[in-house]
Amino acid sequence: EWLASTYPEIAARAAREGAAIHWGDETGLTGNEHPGRGYARVGQTPELQVSGDKARVNLLSTVTNDGELHFQVYTAMMTAALFLGFLERLVAASARKVFLLVDPLPAHVAAAVQDWVWAHEDQIELFTLPVKTPEYNPVEYLNNDLKGNVYARGLPKDRQEMHTKLEEFLEHLAGLPGRIMSYFRHPMTLYAAAGVR
Repeated sequence: EWLASTYPEIAARAAREGAAIHWGDETGLTGNEHPGRGYARVGQTPELQVSGDKARVNLLSTVTNDGELHFQVYTAMMTAALFLGFLERLVAASARKVFLLVDPLPAHVAAAVQDWVWAHEDQIELFTLPVKTPEYNPVEYLNNDLKGNVYARGLPKDRQEMHTKLEEFLEHLAGLPGRIMSYFRHPMTLYAAAGVR
C-alpha cells in the first residue's frame, strides 16, 4: 500500500504544492562499536582494543532526493521537545514547505509534536512510514555511510572525539549532494528517487 498508493499520493501533493520531501531518522554511535571485519589466526578470536567509554552520541537528520542534508548531533535521549527543536530549525532553513517522512517513533507522533505541526501546516506536514520498513527510508543509507566513515579512522577515545568526528563527516557530506542523492539509487529506495540523476 505504501509503494502503490500512499507514497505516490504524498509525492503528487508535494509536486502540486511545491513542497520538498525530507526523509528523517535517528541513529547513534558509541565509542566501543566496530562495524568492520576482524581477522585472527585459526582457532583464535579476533580482538580490538577499545576505550571502554560506552558514551553514546546521537544524530537526527533528513535528506532530500536533490541532495540536501539537515542534521543535529546530540547526546540526550530523543524526546518530543528535542524533535520539536529540530523541526523549528528545519522549517526556518527551508525555502519551501516541508513534507517530512519519519518512522512512528513515540517522539515523532507525540501530541505536542502533532499540535505544533498542525499550527504550522503552511510550513510543514508530517507523514509516518509503515512500521518496521527501514529499507524504504533513504536516510537509513546515510546512517550506514556515516558509521563506516566515522569509524574508518579508528575508534574514538571519548564522547567529545566521537561528537567531533561525527560533525566533521556530516559537514563534509552536506557539501556533496551527489553522494546524498546516491542513497536514493538503492533498489529499495528508487521509488523515492524521482529526478535523481
